Amino acid sequence: MGLQMLLKINKHIQNDVGWVERERNPPFTTRWVSLSLYPPFTTRWVSLSLYPPYRYYNLIIFLLFLPFNVNAVYDQLAIDIIPNSKQVCIEPDNTGNDKTYLASYNHELKAIPNHYPKPNNEESCFTLGSDDIYAGVGENVDEIIKNKNYAKIFDPTLIQKGGQKEWTIMVYMLGSDLESRGKAASKDIMEMLAGTTNSANSINVVLTTGSSERLGWKTLKRIYIENGRRYVLDDLGKQKMGNPKTLSGFVNWAKEEFPAQHYALILWSHGGGSSGFGDQKDHMKLRDLKQAYEDIDKQLDVVAYDACFMGAIEVAEITKIVANTMVASVEIIPEHGFDYEYFLKQLIKNPHLELGELIKAGYIESSKDDKTPITISVTDLTQLDSFDNQLKPLAEAFKALMEKQKLQPYQALSDGLINSPGYPLVETGKLKDFGTDDIRIDLYSFIKNIGEKLSLDVEPLLSHITEMVQYEGNQDAGHFSINIGSDESYLHLLPLAYRNIRDALIAYDERKNQDFYIPRSKNTCYKGYICADAQWLELPADEIFGIEAYFGQLSENNREDIYLIDKNFYQPQKEDLPVYGKDACQYQICVDEDTCQNITLTKQNEQLLANIKLNGSDAILSFCQNDNERWSSCGVTSEIVGGWGRYDKLYPNDKIVPISLHRQTQKLQSQLESELIVAKEEPVYLNTNCEINKAMISVKYYGTNQKPKFERLCDNGDCFCEEDSYDPACQELNTKAGVFLKK
Repeated sequence: MGLQMLLKINKHIQNDVGWVERERNPPFTTRWVSLSLYPPFTTRWVSLSLYPPYRYYNLIIFLLFLPFNVNAVYDQLAIDIIPNSKQVCIEPDNTGNDKTYLASYNHELKAIPNHYPKPNNEESCFTLGSDDIYAGVGENVDEIIKNKNYAKIFDPTLIQKGGQKEWTIMVYMLGSDLESRGKAASKDIMEMLAGTTNSANSINVVLTTGSSERLGWKTLKRIYIENGRRYVLDDLGKQKMGNPKTLSGFVNWAKEEFPAQHYALILWSHGGGSSGFGDQKDHMKLRDLKQAYEDIDKQLDVVAYDACFMGAIEVAEITKIVANTMVASVEIIPEHGFDYEYFLKQLIKNPHLELGELIKAGYIESSKDDKTPITISVTDLTQLDSFDNQLKPLAEAFKALMEKQKLQPYQALSDGLINSPGYPLVETGKLKDFGTDDIRIDLYSFIKNIGEKLSLDVEPLLSHITEMVQYEGNQDAGHFSINIGSDESYLHLLPLAYRNIRDALIAYDERKNQDFYIPRSKNTCYKGYICADAQWLELPADEIFGIEAYFGQLSENNREDIYLIDKNFYQPQKEDLPVYGKDACQYQICVDEDTCQNITLTKQNEQLLANIKLNGSDAILSFCQNDNERWSSCGVTSEIVGGWGRYDKLYPNDKIVPISLHRQTQKLQSQLESELIVAKEEPVYLNTNCEINKAMISVKYYGTNQKPKFERLCDNGDCFCEEDSYDPACQELNTKAGVFLKK
C-alpha cells in the first residue's frame, strides 16, 4: 500500500522530559502513553505522551516522507499500556498485507536487530529510558532497512491544560466487532484528529475507548484529542462498558477535568432502539441508560447516538432525563457513521452553531453514495413532555376501542399496520422468523393510521412531531420509530400512554388470531380466456393484504428450490400481477470461479439481499449490479442484540454460510449450505443457471389475519412465454402466469 513508517523513542526519555511537581509526581510511578497523528501538509506527527496530573508531556516524532494514507498509519499500530510500570508495550496489528515490525536499538542505525513481530504476534514491551524503539510497516524487515524508511525523534513538548472552553465533546466508543473487523472506530478517531487541527482555544474532545478484541482496545482508555494529536490520559484496565457507572463516571470526570460552556455526549457502537445500546458483550438496556443519565451531575446540551436504530421514541423518553437535544437515526447507519471531521471543523470555526444540525448535515453529505436508506433526525427534547400529554388521551381511546367485544375495525387497522414503514428495511431479506420481540414501525405513520382507520383526531400530535423533530432522509417517514413487538421490559420506564398502546395492540392481536379466514383461490385463465398451459391465480382484491412471488427450480420429489423472492410483488392498485419465467433460475454465491454455493435472494428496490451466516452470526448480505450487469456484494450487516449492526463490507477471511430455501408443503424450510471463505478484498458475486424445463414460480398470499397460503403458478417449462404462443395472456402480458385481482 506504499506505506513505510518508523518510530523511535529516545533512550534518555526520563532525563529529557523533566517533571513538574516532582515530589508529588515521582517519575515512572504511572505512565500514560498515546499514539497521535497530526497531518499538516506533507509532514506526519506521531507522539507518545506521558501525562502526570494536570500536565501533558508529549514526545513528538516526525515521520519524514511523502504523503500517505493517515488512516493506514494509525491502523497499522495499536498501543496497549501496562498501568503502574516503566514499560510501554506495543502490539502490532498484522491483519493486512503489510506487517508492522518493531525493534530495539541504541546505536547508529545500520541494521534492525531483535525485530518483531514475535511469534504468535505477542506484544513487544520496552523499558522507557533503555533503548531506542523503531517501527516500520512493510512486507519484511529487509525491505524497511534497504529503503531506509526511518525517522528522527524531536524534543518533547509541554502542553498545558486550558481554562473553560465553549464546548466539551465526549465520545463513548464501545468498539465491539466494528473495530475488530473493520477498524471503524479508529477511522472515526482519524476524522477527529483531522477535524481538530486548530482546536486548542475553542473545544475539548474527550474519548473513552474499549470493549473490542482488537489490539489496543481490550482495556478502557481515556483519551484527549487536541490540535490533531491524540493523548491517552489513563488506562483503567479491563472494565465493562455496559455498566451504567462506567458511562456516568466518564461524563462526570470529563466535565470536571475539561469544563466548558456547553457539553455534548456521543454514544458510538451498535444500537437497538428500545432494546438498548451496545453489543452482546457490553450491552446497556434502556434501564441501564436511564441509571447512567440519572447519575450525571449536570444537564447536557446534546446527546447523539452514532449507532443504529436509536431514533426511537422510547430512547427519546430516556434521553430527555439528561439532554435538551437528541441526534439519532431510526435506520441502520453506514459503517462510517457520523462525519467527525466536518462537524468538528465547523464547530471550531463558529462555536455558536447548533451542534445537532452540524452532525446531521455532515452525516447526510457523507452518506450520499451509500446504498442503504439514510435517515437522521434532531429532536428538541424540551417539547417531549407536552407531546406525552397529547399522546395520553389518544392512547386511552385507542385501547378502549381495541378492547370492545364486538370489534369491527380490526381488519382496517391490520391494513394500516402492514403498510406503515418498518425499520430496518434490510429485514425484508430475512428468510426465517427471528422472533417478534422487536418490531419497529414508523411512529408518525402509526399515529396517522390510527386516526384514519379508527376515526380518531390525531392532527395535533402529527403537527407536534414535525415541529419537535427536524428530520432528513431518503424516504417520507423517519422522525421516530416505535416498538410494537412483544418486548415489554422497558415499558415501566416510560409514560403510561405507551403501556396503553401496548395493551391495545395485544387486544388487536388476540382478535386477529381468532379469525380463521383464509382467502379463496383457484387456478383460472387470464380474464376468462381459454388458456393453454398457463396458470393464473384469481383472488378477491378486497380480501388480500399481501402477495409474495417465489422463483426457482423444481428438483426431485416435486420439491421447490427457491432462489429469488419478490416480497413487493403485491400492488393493490393493479388488477394484473404477472410473473416472468426469466427470473426462475438457480442462483449461487461465489468467492472465486471454482467455489460457489446455492443461495436464496430477496428483491429490494435495486438490490438483492441474502440471508447468511457471517462468522457464526446471522447477517444480511446485499448485492448490487455493476456496469457489466454482474451482481456483486456491496454491503453486509450482522444481527446483534435487539436488531442489526452497521452497514459494512466483507473482509478477507470472513466466513460465509449461505442459506437456501425449499418448499414441499405449505411451509418453507431453510438449509445451511457449505461454508465459503472470503479470500481477498474483492466483492463476492452471483452466478445464475437457468433451466427452462425446471423453472418454477409460486406465490404466497394472505389476508387480514396474515395466515399465508401457497399456490404454484407454473413449472416444467410452462413459466416461459414463446414468441409464437397462442395463449392470449402471453400475447397481452408476455407471460403465462400471474395473479388476477378481481374487484
